Amino acid sequence: MMSWINRWKPHYVRIDSRHPEALGICDDSDFAFNISDLAEQMEWRGNRLVGTNFYRGRPFLDTPQEQNRPPRVKADPYPVTDPRLPQPDSDHYPLYGIPVSSPQEVTAHLNALNWTAPTPKPADVGDPDGLPPSGTPQQIMAKLNTIPWSAS
Repeated sequence: MMSWINRWKPHYVRIDSRHPEALGICDDSDFAFNISDLAEQMEWRGNRLVGTNFYRGRPFLDTPQEQNRPPRVKADPYPVTDPRLPQPDSDHYPLYGIPVSSPQEVTAHLNALNWTAPTPKPADVGDPDGLPPSGTPQQIMAKLNTIPWSAS
């Protein structure tokens, strides 16, 4: 029972007989304060401070956490009005060996490839252990020419 009475000690209370003022209880510490010394606890919600309906004595007020504010994000850059993309220097695109021509021809060439076909395995070239084929260079070339290498 003594601990409850100790909370009402006039530690934070100013009493003036000429100008009486009501007392209030701090929601955080349960100490008595003059009503004018109680302030609403604020916190960031979005880009503004909002009251939490908790009234605390001024020594017990928390500063609102800046980490609860949304980050400041810069605007996206404006798009380039007339972009100039780099053109290939050679007569072929760097990938796929496609000759440089109109975009429609390039698209038709890429669409003609069978992209779902499995990669052909050379069946009779080389050893089953994955070693390179044996024989003269002419024999090896003849074996390699019999393999269907095209994807279509």
